[in-house]
Parts: sequence; structure tokens; C-alpha cells
Amino acid sequence: MVFYASLCVVSLIVASIAWDVGGSLVMPFTGIELASVAAALVAYGRHATDREHVRLSAQQLQVEWENAGVVQSVSFNPHWVRVSVPESGLIEVSSAGRTAYIGRYARPERRAVLAKDLRAALRSL
Repeated sequence: MVFYASLCVVSLIVASIAWDVGGSLVMPFTGIELASVAAALVAYGRHATDREHVRLSAQQLQVEWENAGVVQSVSFNPHWVRVSVPESGLIEVSSAGRTAYIGRYARPERRAVLAKDLRAALRSL
């Protein structure tokens, strides 16, 4: 917010100087610029806390993810879970007609390792 406020102050000072010397179109374009930056910051802020959590216990495998403030969760019986990596690249966790995709925030080359580790953890139960 401090960055955005300082950007607004500097841009409006420059636009005011331009307005005084006859640049009548600078102020509207400054407004468009500041509105665009504000929209980008709002979009970034909505997704800044996106996350995934995978919790495994002897009783359940819980997959929870948050996207733009909306939290969703799916629980599976860990003894019946199937873990695969389809063409989409995300790790598919499925059982009893329910499916969850994980690995959105992992680098693509690390997803196979994550799937392998999850399979090993499920086998060790």
C-alpha cells in the first residue's frame, strides 16, 4: 500500500505539472495508469495466500486448497487412494468417486517426486 500511495503521489505531481504547462491529456492517462496498477494489485492480493495442504494420517488423507480466499477440502480413506499424474501435469488423488488435484504450486519437474513421495507414504500405513 505504501508503494502504491507513493506511486500515486509522484504520478499526480508529474501530471499536475504537465496540466499546468498545457498537457491536458496527461491527467486522464495518469488516472488510467493508476487504476490499472490498482486492479493488478487487487488481483495479486486475492491470490497471494493461495495454498495447498495435504495431511495424511492412518484414518484419512485430507487435501485442502485455497484459491482467491475460497477454501475447499476433500478427505479420502488412505487405504483406497489412487495417485496418478495424468497429461494435465497435476497430481490426481482419487478414491470412491471423488477426485482432487494437487501440485498447482510445485514446479512441474517436482510433481513426479511429490507423487512418488505420496505413494510411498500411503504404502507405509
